[in-house]
Amino acid sequence: MLQEADITVVGTGLVGLSLTLDLLKQGYQVTLIGQPSIALPHPANRVVALNLASKEFLTALGVWDNLNAQDFTPYYAMKVWEKDENGYLEFTHKDVNQQVLGYNVINSALEQALWQSIQVFLENNPQSNLNYLEQKVVAYQALQSKHFLTLEDSSQILSTFLIAADGGNSFIRKALNIGVERHEYSQTAITCVLELPEAHNNTCYQSFHKNGILAYLPLAQKNQVSIVWSLNNNISDFALNLSPEEFCQQVYACFHKGLGVPKLISTPTSYPLAKQYAQSIAQDNLAIIGDAAHTIHPLAGQGVNLGFADAWRLADLIRDYYRYNQGIERAKLDSWARERKTKALLISESMAVIKHTFCNQNPLLRLARNTALNFVNKQDFVKKQLITQALGFHEKQYSQASFNQDLDLNKQKKASSDLRTQILEHSPAELAQNFLQKFFK
Repeated sequence: MLQEADITVVGTGLVGLSLTLDLLKQGYQVTLIGQPSIALPHPANRVVALNLASKEFLTALGVWDNLNAQDFTPYYAMKVWEKDENGYLEFTHKDVNQQVLGYNVINSALEQALWQSIQVFLENNPQSNLNYLEQKVVAYQALQSKHFLTLEDSSQILSTFLIAADGGNSFIRKALNIGVERHEYSQTAITCVLELPEAHNNTCYQSFHKNGILAYLPLAQKNQVSIVWSLNNNISDFALNLSPEEFCQQVYACFHKGLGVPKLISTPTSYPLAKQYAQSIAQDNLAIIGDAAHTIHPLAGQGVNLGFADAWRLADLIRDYYRYNQGIERAKLDSWARERKTKALLISESMAVIKHTFCNQNPLLRLARNTALNFVNKQDFVKKQLITQALGFHEKQYSQASFNQDLDLNKQKKASSDLRTQILEHSPAELAQNFLQKFFK
């Protein structure tokens, strides 16, 4: 059976669902194709760290209010160090005059909140229509400037505009013969829930050690954390086969900064780590977003924030330029794609540099990076710029969001302007002298 569609979204993860909700609110008839996510041993085995821009996006969509209190945890500080070294870096919400730095949200709970928001919208707007097909796409073909999809039950879709949000192994991307630039990190991410003897104080912790990177992400219970332990592949299997007690002892040894020996609450799960970019994310009336377009190292938790920004920037493009039964002119899509690829490349390569810098055990490099950590920790302006990027201030605002006054890009622009004024008022020699004095202080 052939069904015609105006806009089709392939993928029912966080990014695909958020874009679907926006398109329904715009008044489009949307076809959504995808299957439920695989259940984990514990819901909090997979937690996403949302920056303030993503939170505002979800608030504007009406999703945030559908989360239960135990599903998300605000964090107010982030502490970073290298095990057995004296380098230390701490960020707090006060550094950028915010109430919080971000939110850790249980992935499955956020998916459920998105589905609930879609259902409530459809109930309140009976003229709207969502054609949800719980299927896999098994064939794709471009047909007379439209998109022809075949599903596993042999049903067929002919769509004017197609959005691929179907993950890192995107079927649509592969069917289009779009190549990827991929780099394996030779690491495996191990995730689970731990209970600590001490309170986490709504702080994210990150410890670099010779075999990888260990992150504690605070959960709603004051002494429980979800961890992401990025371990080199040569020892990840060893860690996964430890007894619960041995596993926790190893975690504590790598963490190195107190909070006590943890107790294992959930069975650990794992997945391989790599960075990956699609060589193209826009074609005629087609866009690729989220993990289908880019995957990055989880050490700063920016992957889903990149995906949400893909979604709201595409939603606003559709809002401004989409024409019924014709789609969007290619030049507009290409401009959107250049912006999104630039953002993804900047963040991904930054994460790659940090990962490679801290995983290199050269003694001189160890000294340099720990000196740099301590130096940055004393530089308020540098810290503010780093946090500003992490909070999502560098992204263009979602057009439907009523950003709170604290999350004001004009404040960030003024800070940058003030810095430029300071630079113009001093000679290069004076600036260099001031920098060296602070560095060796």
